[in-house]
Amino acid sequence: QLRAAPLGIGGGADRRHSGDLRDREPHALDGLTHAGLVEADRGGFLHLKGQKLRHLRIPVPGRPETERAADHVPLNEIAQAALHFAHDARTIEQDELTRHVPRLFGWQRTRDGIAALITNAIDKLVDNGQIKRDGPNLRYAINTP
Repeated sequence: QLRAAPLGIGGGADRRHSGDLRDREPHALDGLTHAGLVEADRGGFLHLKGQKLRHLRIPVPGRPETERAADHVPLNEIAQAALHFAHDARTIEQDELTRHVPRLFGWQRTRDGIAALITNAIDKLVDNGQIKRDGPNLRYAINTP
């Protein structure tokens, strides 16, 4: 996944050169977008059209260059993390899921903004039928009765 602002590809060394990709390479990005090869989500994250998220990028302990702020993680990656927890638990309280997902990404405190991101990700999963609400619980719903 690419992010338009800041770019941050590859971690450590690239952070020195981070900035808005649209400012640095406007014609290249416009060309890729116009050709329908690249699309942006609501958070400004860029991805190849039709590309599905296959792996979560989680921080490596002791390697701060692998850490990302919450606003540098696409909503679909946060949703995928929540879906993995729901799959493993089969049923989980939303509050518990909201505590587990941030830890996976190395965020020690769940600020209001992070909690809102996770709630949005959960809502997306519910809307897509991947998770079902059952009172305060969330139930993994893919290929289950």
